[in-house]
Amino acid sequence: MTLPQINREKGCVIKWKKQTGIGFKEQLSIDIQCYKPNDTIDQGAESIVEAISYAAKSSIPIKGTLRGRKLPPWRTPELTISGREVNNYRKHMNYKTIDRAGYKIVRNNHLSLIRLTRFSQWKEFAESANSNPWGLLYKWLKKGSSNNNIQTSLKTPDGNVPRTTEGTACLLLKTLIPHDGSEITLTDQQVGPRVTVNLNADEIKDAIWRIGPKKAPGKDGLTAAIIRKAYPIVKDQLTHLYRRYLMNSTSPRCWKDAKVVVLLKGKDKDPTEPKSYRPVSFSPTLGNVLETLIMKRLGQEIKK
Repeated sequence: MTLPQINREKGCVIKWKKQTGIGFKEQLSIDIQCYKPNDTIDQGAESIVEAISYAAKSSIPIKGTLRGRKLPPWRTPELTISGREVNNYRKHMNYKTIDRAGYKIVRNNHLSLIRLTRFSQWKEFAESANSNPWGLLYKWLKKGSSNNNIQTSLKTPDGNVPRTTEGTACLLLKTLIPHDGSEITLTDQQVGPRVTVNLNADEIKDAIWRIGPKKAPGKDGLTAAIIRKAYPIVKDQLTHLYRRYLMNSTSPRCWKDAKVVVLLKGKDKDPTEPKSYRPVSFSPTLGNVLETLIMKRLGQEIKK
């Protein structure tokens, strides 16, 4: 059984909600059959991730990264409705010639509503100090606007600016995660089981529930909330896979592939300098569960 390839958008997150996810468990019960106990550890991990991802994507809406302009704070439902009326007039009427007069009325009403709403919202904001002197107005006067300045260009050591997104990414990679210069070629060596592993499904469940359901996921977009919902169906496969890892000390490659995000260290840092940023990596949730199992065993060994 082969699952279709999952095409994930950049920054997508599969977000579980109570009113969504209809058919998730039924679909996952079918997809998880692609897991074969005799597969390699890498193949087993990939089959579990693909099964959960496919079942989730087919039944749960995907929340993508916010793009474009953010709505202004004075935006109201009335303005949204008025704006839709203007757009509908443009789409369905000949607003440039025959229906020009009617379009002007709709457009002018919308612009008038914008001016009136902005004035009333600003007046309400300014008068809020009368009832709450330490409220939002005080914070705004003290700290200024909360809008973040988005930096679009970085400077290289020689003062130039990368002209492509690939060049910017390479500059950040070389600056924040420099290559160590090692030429050692890593090879996989198959080793036999070294220890007898006592691992049960309840221990894996505890490790999964230790991770916050809203914690940022890795590249696969699977949050701990999704893994919790999938656990009753895939617990046998996960237990088998985690036990094999602990016995053979071989970690799945797909769980080592982290998503790296760069954050500005502080407002006082120069946003044009690559060293003003800090890299933060987000590992796959199933990989974090594996780390929890390892740390628990290390703690037990230290106490001996």
